[in-house]
Amino acid sequence: MDTDRLLTTDQAAELLGVSRSSFYRLRARHQLLRPVRVSDRLVRHRLSDVVEWISTRPLVGTDKE
Repeated sequence: MDTDRLLTTDQAAELLGVSRSSFYRLRARHQLLRPVRVSDRLVRHRLSDVVEWISTRPLVGTDKE
């Protein structure tokens, strides 16, 4: 897997399993890493940053009872 690949917002949101609106909300709250600015109007997200963010999130439903 090419972890230096740049993803669109839609691709990054899909990998995270969230809607585009939720993705923007997380980014606005600084809960996601900063995007890479490719030009004045174009931003992308590093695949490695998305994978790292996913790996730091707690797993849901893993509490042992």
